Amino acid sequence: MEIRIAGLTKDFSSEGKRIRALDHVDLTIPANRIFTLLGPSGCGKTTLLRCIVGLESPDSGEIAIGDEIVLSKERSIFVPPEKRGLGMVFQTYAIWPHMNVFDNVAYPLKSRNTPMEEIRIRVAKALANSRRFRSAMVRFLASMSFLGWRPVKSRTSRATSSAS
Repeated sequence: MEIRIAGLTKDFSSEGKRIRALDHVDLTIPANRIFTLLGPSGCGKTTLLRCIVGLESPDSGEIAIGDEIVLSKERSIFVPPEKRGLGMVFQTYAIWPHMNVFDNVAYPLKSRNTPMEEIRIRVAKALANSRRFRSAMVRFLASMSFLGWRPVKSRTSRATSSAS
């Protein structure tokens, strides 16, 4: 589904100062396309994604997914995250530590009341494909050096992007 964003703004306060994270963002993300948000740390990428999925409330603007307006501050419309039909992979992975791998993968399907047999099939396929996906992702990240991406050692000894 196409995602349309119009006039989206979001401000935060820090030490008594207003920080504008999103400044009247207008954007259309075409349906059935891979879309990338790229920018320096602190430019609003995560804030925009959180607004789209409904985890952050913008100060003004409108978001439509397909033909449905899911957020409009001016019209007082807010569709909750679980009703938007979107998923998001968080920077911190958002894995439930008390659940096993199967239950973590199945969680969004269970929250949508998907029949258990369908959950078993879909999780099995996802887990079977995850190994190939991880290999492809590592290969992609290794190739990022042509864009100036260089892994740097962080305090926790994990490789991180210097351009994050």
